[in-house]
Amino acid sequence: MAKIEKIYGIPHFHFDVEWWKEESGYAKDSITILLKAMSLLEKYEEFRYTIDQVFSLLPFWEKFHEKRRKLIEFVKSGKVEIVGGTLCAPDENIPYGESLIRQFLYGKRWIKKNIGVVPEVAWEIDEFGHPEQLPQILKKCGFKYLAFARGIEWDSKHDLDFIWRAPDGSEIVTHWFSAHYSGMIGLLPSKNMRLKSYENEIIARVKHEGEKTPLNKLMVPFGTDFSVPKEEWIEFVRVWNNNNDIKIKLSTPTEFFKNIDNNKLNVFEGEYNPVFTGCYESREKIKKLARESQRKVIDAEKFSSIAYLLGFPYPSETIEKIWINILKNDFHDIICGTGTDKVYRNAIRR
Repeated sequence: MAKIEKIYGIPHFHFDVEWWKEESGYAKDSITILLKAMSLLEKYEEFRYTIDQVFSLLPFWEKFHEKRRKLIEFVKSGKVEIVGGTLCAPDENIPYGESLIRQFLYGKRWIKKNIGVVPEVAWEIDEFGHPEQLPQILKKCGFKYLAFARGIEWDSKHDLDFIWRAPDGSEIVTHWFSAHYSGMIGLLPSKNMRLKSYENEIIARVKHEGEKTPLNKLMVPFGTDFSVPKEEWIEFVRVWNNNNDIKIKLSTPTEFFKNIDNNKLNVFEGEYNPVFTGCYESREKIKKLARESQRKVIDAEKFSSIAYLLGFPYPSETIEKIWINILKNDFHDIICGTGTDKVYRNAIRR
């Protein structure tokens, strides 16, 4: 089974601000998921969990004040990692560059203020494409690592793990989820069938992705969009490790990245675009108003700064509220126009 010696399993879920549900519906789902993750973290020493986006955490954070300290303890101990560093998972091509950078500015600021850590892993797993300047943006925003799933055809011979270099020479260590960011879902009816499906998936991933990486390690996702973490994952890993030479460790993305040999990675340049090209012409009114609002708020900030120098108060709270609405609309399923009609109308109102 290829040359892989160790697998880092990443329990996670991918959060959508709005897509086929509205914001309130997904907020309820994220609470259910994080409550289950917290219970598994408390029960099993070997369990780990990854949280992407501030908005995926906010509903839980705002409702369960008494659980905040325990979550922070899990983060500080390395059992939970907050990745991404954004408020939401934005499209990277349609918004203004300023708007993309504000995602990291506002997201990392919230995480640092409330959790006390600074994310090191950019987590672009569901974005539909990635511009060639992204490594420069990420490095200047303080990231060391990047993981993404879309932008390369799954059967491409492209390296799974590599150094991505921007036109200015900025480089970032990158992992491509060739077999997608969804993994180990186990939708079959019986427990034994699900455990067998996990085994089959690991074997398939080692064969498919093991051929693409210059390393002897793999990062395998456990979870998908709004998936509730499973106790079965822990049981499966224990059984698998007792019967196989390739060992699985439930882990976090940073643990994977810190345990790979960067000297074995090849350097690649260029963009990883496009996929789902229809999103560039769907719901065009969202795109038009998004650009208008982004341009106008930047103008407003400039004029407000001049006014401040002349003795007028700076409207920081108002401008921040405007930016939050803009950044929410930059979420990839919203600005790309792939959400339902209700989602479309919500975006227009914002």
